[in-house]
Amino acid sequence: MSHKLGFVVAGSLFAGMLFVACGSGETVTGNTGAGNTTGSGNTTGSGNTTGAGNTTGAGNTTGAGNTTGAGNATGTCVSGVTMPPVAPLITDFSDAMPDATNAGEFRYGGGTAGRVQGGTSRFASGTKGTLSLSGGMLNFMTTVEAPSSSVMYPYNGFVVYIDGPGCTDASAYSGVSFTISGDIGTCTLVFSFGYSEDLAASSDSARGSCSVSSCYPSQFAITTSSTSVLFSATPTGAGQPVAAVDKAKITGVQFQLAPASMATTSCTANITVGNIKFM
Repeated sequence: MSHKLGFVVAGSLFAGMLFVACGSGETVTGNTGAGNTTGSGNTTGSGNTTGAGNTTGAGNTTGAGNTTGAGNATGTCVSGVTMPPVAPLITDFSDAMPDATNAGEFRYGGGTAGRVQGGTSRFASGTKGTLSLSGGMLNFMTTVEAPSSSVMYPYNGFVVYIDGPGCTDASAYSGVSFTISGDIGTCTLVFSFGYSEDLAASSDSARGSCSVSSCYPSQFAITTSSTSVLFSATPTGAGQPVAAVDKAKITGVQFQLAPASMATTSCTANITVGNIKFM
């Protein structure tokens, strides 16, 4: 399940992975949400436009910049605004609420000082999975379609984005930890950081600095037993044009599922994620 505009490593686990980058390139001020990057499976961000559907790969990333997010100051990430998070905890979903402007998505942070602000954004090569809240955790259920001649590398996932218009400077941290459980069946599961250099400018003009044809962040293979991913970890699929995660320009994180390499059938997954934080 690699992706081209998101994580492509032809013939490997990540062939066709399109990482959707943060946010739609809509006007940042007052936007609540999530937009995707140039890549297939771009989702419709809050107030943002539907992303360009690239056929090879999956991958959406962190949403568009809201005014209450990290790096909120005069200017944008592209103009140099990047600030430390107000707290190590990104979200434990305890204060998450349905996104009033994006059906099926959630907002977290509650507009509360001292809490990181952001939301969710689903993406898929076919029918998007379903998000729900249960016991302070985020549940994601999906069936990823079988590979076909029209969609060789199907994918399905969701982004937990941090609001902009600035990026989040996580230089003081070594990575991101999280809790994850559930059943991924025969699917494969990857994790990605969203960062400015691999986020298409056409998708998020405030935070995306990638202007080449293929923009997607590095992917890291995980399982339901994983507890964290380091910024310095060796990716399973290198991002383009920059493989190294820029922890000073973070826009969010992403979880993505796809059929196993060489699979000819669909796969079904039901996972629960929580307590996402910088570590």
